[in-house]
Amino acid sequence: MLFDKGGNGDITRKVMRDAVRRIYRYRKALTASLKDVGSAVAKLDAVLLAVMLLILIFVCPLTFNPGDTIASLVPLVTILEFSFIFEHSAQMLFE
Repeated sequence: MLFDKGGNGDITRKVMRDAVRRIYRYRKALTASLKDVGSAVAKLDAVLLAVMLLILIFVCPLTFNPGDTIASLVPLVTILEFSFIFEHSAQMLFE
């Protein structure tokens, strides 16, 4: 039934060859899509790692020096502000 497209109960060499080619193309497309998913997961992992590092950078000063919370976070916030201010300039420079 899977290979018999004519419904007559016979499988010719051409029908078998076309079926094998169709299965091969399907498997090749499936492999390509799995590679795409793998690269997307790797990029998501990198983004989440960066977010966690930023959270860690903000939490460590709060943990080790709770008295000077504001004073320890001001340089970090300043660096983030500069990154937002000069983002467009850096993008134009690299382009």
